[in-house]
Amino acid sequence: MVVGTLCGYRNNRDDQGWRDGPFDGPEGVKCCGFSDNGRLAFDPLNKDHLYICYDGHKAIQLIDLKSYAFFSFEYQYYTY
Repeated sequence: MVVGTLCGYRNNRDDQGWRDGPFDGPEGVKCCGFSDNGRLAFDPLNKDHLYICYDGHKAIQLIDLKSYAFFSFEYQYYTY
């Protein structure tokens, strides 16, 4: 599946950074900054939650389709 624009914005210079937030609203408030190829997966227990993970990033992102918001969760991983 290829997704173009699901939520947020990207400016012409592509220097907007990454930002959690609502799907809509003024620039600087709404979510932005998606990049790289990510893997998408719906939560089997909540059909309104779509998760994104990327190789090489220490975060999982959540697109909440019910509340129209985007969140990032950083995690630590350990090698033994």
